[in-house]
Amino acid sequence: MATIQHEAPEFARCVRVRFDAGTNKMMATLRKDGSPPLSAIELQITDEDATLGMMRGSLNLRAVRRDPPVAIHAATIEPPPTGSG
Repeated sequence: MATIQHEAPEFARCVRVRFDAGTNKMMATLRKDGSPPLSAIELQITDEDATLGMMRGSLNLRAVRRDPPVAIHAATIEPPPTGSG
């Protein structure tokens, strides 16, 4: 995290704003058979770390421990319709 903030501070700020916009995120892991399940998770980003919220013993946690690379997707936040207030 610190490297991205140092090398691309504007990009890091945009990512942080997007991920801070909502509590729930989507995480893709890999099952033993290679299929990619999607699960809702919580994510907290600090200046030093990204912490994923998972239940102890959950399928998500077991999948991440077995195969650590994951993909995280921030909530899609649609802009308000034109003219709404």
